[in-house]
Amino acid sequence: MLIKIFGCLYIVMAVLLLLNPEAYQRWIKKNKEKRLLLLPLPLIFGIIFIYIGLMYEGVLATIIVVFGALAILKAAIFLIPSLYNSMIDWALDMPLVLYRVGACVHIAIGAIFLFL
Repeated sequence: MLIKIFGCLYIVMAVLLLLNPEAYQRWIKKNKEKRLLLLPLPLIFGIIFIYIGLMYEGVLATIIVVFGALAILKAAIFLIPSLYNSMIDWALDMPLVLYRVGACVHIAIGAIFLFL
């Protein structure tokens, strides 16, 4: 049941990003210097993804575990200032259509959670 709620919240956040990627880009600019405060977010998401993926068997569960490992890797990047700054600069230079593509990927991940 908790997985379904998490999937719904994930889809809602992705739809908001899909509808307004400019707001997310402004949020990145505003919070660029707060990297250590943002560190727990990908770490928590990574742990949740791995936990959910290990509860089930199959290809979808393996995909979720891989996304969890990538989220934890992203948290590790937050600890290295030069990598973090280059990642943020890259994200700010991306065209808005790539934010929308990323939102579609997040919607697909949320749908996977709903089907587990």
